[in-house]
Amino acid sequence: MQRFGAAQLDRDLLTATRDDSGVEGSYHQMHFVLRLSQRNHHLLEGIDARPRAIDELSVEQIEAFSTYLHETIHWWQHVGSTSGLVVSLAYPVQFNGNAQFLTEIVAGGVQFKSLKQWAEDELRSGRPDSDPLLIAANSAVNNCIDIEFYKRLAIDPSSFESVIDRYFESVGHSYRMAYSHVLNYIAATVDPNFNIVPGGSAWDDGFQDLADRRILGYYYGSPVVRGMIGLRAICEGQAIYSQIQFLSAASGGGLRIDDFYKDGYIHGIYAEAFDAYIEKTGFLDPDTADAPQVAIFLLICDLATNPGRGLPFQISKFEDFIYDVDPAIRFHRLCLAAKKIYAGGLPEVFEYSKETYTRLSESLSAECGYDSPMAVLYEFQRWSEQLPILRKLEKEKETFCYAEDNLPLRVILSHFMSFCRDKIAVPEFFCWPGMMMVGDLKPDYLSVWLSNLSLYSNRLGDEGVFPRDMPGKDRECILKTLNVFYAHGIMFDLTKQWILENGKFRFDYRWLKADASEAEFTRSAGNLFESVYGVRPEAIKPL
Repeated sequence: MQRFGAAQLDRDLLTATRDDSGVEGSYHQMHFVLRLSQRNHHLLEGIDARPRAIDELSVEQIEAFSTYLHETIHWWQHVGSTSGLVVSLAYPVQFNGNAQFLTEIVAGGVQFKSLKQWAEDELRSGRPDSDPLLIAANSAVNNCIDIEFYKRLAIDPSSFESVIDRYFESVGHSYRMAYSHVLNYIAATVDPNFNIVPGGSAWDDGFQDLADRRILGYYYGSPVVRGMIGLRAICEGQAIYSQIQFLSAASGGGLRIDDFYKDGYIHGIYAEAFDAYIEKTGFLDPDTADAPQVAIFLLICDLATNPGRGLPFQISKFEDFIYDVDPAIRFHRLCLAAKKIYAGGLPEVFEYSKETYTRLSESLSAECGYDSPMAVLYEFQRWSEQLPILRKLEKEKETFCYAEDNLPLRVILSHFMSFCRDKIAVPEFFCWPGMMMVGDLKPDYLSVWLSNLSLYSNRLGDEGVFPRDMPGKDRECILKTLNVFYAHGIMFDLTKQWILENGKFRFDYRWLKADASEAEFTRSAGNLFESVYGVRPEAIKPL
């Protein structure tokens, strides 16, 4: 095993970014694209699946692969966790849940942007709120903005006060609407009668009762119930500490965490969750990446992002819904549970195994009154066994020839269900991948790694979006799925712009195809928009 220290690491190769600036790596949650710098692509050419032993890689290649691992973990977070699934599907439901209202509005002669501004102006000018067009516009605005509130609460709750306005009803309402819309979207394809999928009308009375009784967090004007370390900080902490574990294990051990802080590898959003974890648990700062404190932190990140109430389990106690599903609140409570469980001291040696994952995750979950993560995974497996359409989606994933009806849902859900099945087999791999990807890689680990790589990325020599290599799958099906998937994505974006954003439409989609002009996207996206709504974007007057 070659040894190297933090001082030998190239900071540029390790920098992970959340935008598409082409720095060293990024994963965009709404674009579903993993990007690496051209330098990292060159270093990883032919070895991105890690078929060779770590000993055969140069230090630069190990660093580049650590960034690839970091960004792949972001893909897992958004397609393999229940919180990530809701956030990922919240985007398309802003289109699917409002398309009918928008079609009615166009048919009624209303062609203004934003609909939010138009509805407010019409109310001020005296149009009655019983007017059918105003009802349709307000329905679209409220549906869309409730989901925006949910995303902000889940992803970055520390900044939530800055976006509260008169449209905000309560935290519970925002969470309920996001989950309800997502579950309706799933059920429409896999379980129309809600025989297994939770939600539907069964939730109406439960949440209305909370509002009527003015339960904290569930009535209009209620104080905001939230944690501070949201999904964004948890996901970045999970990814960077997994990356550091990989680098430390690949170096032969001994890389000091302090060095990563001092040299600027861990800063800002990357440090927030771990620093909060140390503060809440009272644990000592660990010296090295293989310390038990780091392992338990990564387990807590896994548990915080994988609630079970509402999805896949029915809600059993409605007043607990916020506390059961909010990632920030879960993170806080799980840290306090770890503090209690390890009051007598941390183990000197941490065993990275399925047995350890199962035992500790059940202990932490039970202390908080949460569903165990394995129970959540097994419930999704039950869905697969009892819902024939999910078995059909598995076959579509195998061939990558997806039916076009609700194709984004089919792609995302089929990969989520496959991820759950793999995680049942090797949960320790997905919790501590940095430790598992070094040494003699077990056949099971290599198999699940190759099965759960991101779908789309840029590539060496081109910053556009391309499908990864999928041996054994029909190339025509792969390209058709990509084209339909991103055609839907453009419609999701234009619909959200129309409902909530003032000013002209933006057609900044060059991240899809680097050599295309904005004029090309304006024309092609306009054609898509017209095929759905019967009007071209340029005919909609900005307010």
